[in-house]
Amino acid sequence: MNILVTGATGRVAAFAIPELIKHGHKCLLLDKENVSGIVRKNLKCWSGITHKSFSEKLDAILHLAAIPRPTDAPADEVYANNVVATHNILEFALAEKVKKIVCASTEAVLGVAYSRDANKINYLPINEDHPTTPTDPYSFSKLTCEKLCDAYASEFPSISISTLRFAWVLCPITYETKLLKAQKDPSYGLSKIFSYSDARDVAKACHLAVQLHHPGHERFFIAADDTFTFVESDELIHQYFTHAENRFSTVGKNSSLISCAKAKSILGYKPEFNWRLL
Repeated sequence: MNILVTGATGRVAAFAIPELIKHGHKCLLLDKENVSGIVRKNLKCWSGITHKSFSEKLDAILHLAAIPRPTDAPADEVYANNVVATHNILEFALAEKVKKIVCASTEAVLGVAYSRDANKINYLPINEDHPTTPTDPYSFSKLTCEKLCDAYASEFPSISISTLRFAWVLCPITYETKLLKAQKDPSYGLSKIFSYSDARDVAKACHLAVQLHHPGHERFFIAADDTFTFVESDELIHQYFTHAENRFSTVGKNSSLISCAKAKSILGYKPEFNWRLL
C-alpha cells in the first residue's frame, strides 16, 4: 500500500515508518519541519494540497502529527493545531477517496494525565468504554479529534477509521531515564496510570491498523501487558483506586491497569517488549 504518514519526524513515526517499509508498504512522508525527502506542510493550513503533492495514489493515512503536550505551546494553539490538523486530514481523505485512516490518540483522554486525579477512574482494568473527562488542552484536543472521527465515519460509512490510544510511549534509549523518574515519583506514575507502551510495539500496532478495513470508527488502547513500576498491581489498586470497581477476573502480579483486549481481538495486537526484560 501507499501510506501517507504525517508527523514523519516524530518519535512514533521513527519506529512506525521502518515497520511499514519492512512489510512492503511505501511511505509518503509529511511534516511541518523542513527535512529532505519529506513533503513540508503545516496541517493547520492544509488548503490547496492534493494528490498532486504526491507521486502515487494513496491507499491509507497514518496520522501521527500533533503537538504532544499541553506545555509545548499556548493552550489555544495546542487545541487548535491538533483539532484542525485532524479535520483537514479527514477532509483530504474524503477528497482523495482514501478509505483507511489511522489516527494517533492517547490514554490521556481519560483525564488523569495532567490532573493526576485518580477519582476519574471508575473501573479497572480500563477499556475503550470508560468515560473520558479531560480538561487540559492537549488531552481535550485528542478527545475532540476522536469525536471528529465519529462524525465523519457516521456521515461517510464506507471509510474505515482506527484511533489508537497509546499509553505512555517509551523508546529503548529512554527507558532508563524516564522510568526512573516515574518510579521515584508516585504522582507522576499515577499520571500515566502506571501504564506504558514500547515504541516498537506501537509501530506494530500502526502496521496492523492500516491493514484493517472496518467501516466506521473504532478506538483501541495500545499498551504493554505490565505496569512500569515495581509495586504490584493489587497494591496500586489498593493505594490509588479503592473507589474504582474492580473488574479484573484475576489481578496478575504486574498486570497493566489498561486492557488491550479489543486491540488483541480485532487488530491481532500482541505486545512483545517489556522493560523488565531489558
